[in-house]
Amino acid sequence: MSNDMNRYLDDFGRDLKQANATVNAPGPGRNWTRLAAAGAAAGIVVALVIDVLMLVAMSGRIAEFGASPNKLAALGLNVLLLINLAGSAWLAFAFLRRRSGFGALERWQMAYLPAFAVWAGVVAVVFPLVFGWD
Repeated sequence: MSNDMNRYLDDFGRDLKQANATVNAPGPGRNWTRLAAAGAAAGIVVALVIDVLMLVAMSGRIAEFGASPNKLAALGLNVLLLINLAGSAWLAFAFLRRRSGFGALERWQMAYLPAFAVWAGVVAVVFPLVFGWD
């Protein structure tokens, strides 16, 4: 490696350590972390409300006009999203109340990704068989 690359990596490592110390240290830096988490929690709540409104609207359309593959695929995705957002909101507020760490929210998000992959597989593989697509 070149000397410039080593210097860059050293500077980068030092910056990461300083950022980590700021986030984990008590005091003013910690307040910014809480403020950012509160903003993220507010965004999650807004997304949760919008998702509930979408589910109500989609259910009404299905009840009024009948089900179609596209409507059922979107409905299933919104149900998955509702569960994901509800869990995220719960963990975000637990973090704000200092009842859990932010890592719990990260683990929830990462552990939930396979649910979206399974739903995509169902839509791609099972829906054509059920609805008779060629």
